[in-house]
Amino acid sequence: MVSSVGQELILAVGRMTREVAAYLIAKNAKPTRIKWQFTNEDAHIKLHSLYPVF
Repeated sequence: MVSSVGQELILAVGRMTREVAAYLIAKNAKPTRIKWQFTNEDAHIKLHSLYPVF
């Protein structure tokens, strides 16, 4: 009985691995655009500690 439960677990992990791989292939096949939330000037204002002024 223990071995049958272990086999089911192994099959379930294998199925999950295949489903995740299929999902990632489909997800990566569609290109997406980057939507910038703010302009370069706004970045300098909001992240002033990362953009020192010389």
